[in-house]
Amino acid sequence: MLQDRPWGLFLRLLLVGILIALLDLAPRPHILRLAMDAARRESSRNNLPATFENISQAADQAPWRPDLLTLAGRYAQLSNQPQLAIQYLEQPSIASRLSPDDLLLLGDAYLETGNPLMAEAIWQHVADIAPTPNIFQRLAEQHLSRK
Repeated sequence: MLQDRPWGLFLRLLLVGILIALLDLAPRPHILRLAMDAARRESSRNNLPATFENISQAADQAPWRPDLLTLAGRYAQLSNQPQLAIQYLEQPSIASRLSPDDLLLLGDAYLETGNPLMAEAIWQHVADIAPTPNIFQRLAEQHLSRK
């Protein structure tokens, strides 16, 4: 019946496209969903390194998603991988949109990688935009360590 009409091929292709969308057969979203499911499982077990590995896999699959890049940066820092935290949190697509808490983590990562001046500059920026006792404590400790 669909072959009798000139738009039959179009309708068949449309139906196949709808079926693919409904079944979620695209490889990237499937990998992304599997990685995020695994990250949730590992997070519930409080396994920070495994959580980071799964979130970083998801972020690498979807570099257009700033939320995943930020989350990967957070979990990298929480799993004692400050260099990777810096790599994720300094991505051009998210660096200007980091929350004060994420900036604190970024400063901590710089301090842990041996760059206290960059950490201090980031913390000073946080103090200017969202002053909290935590940030002033970090700045005071940094100033005391430099004398």
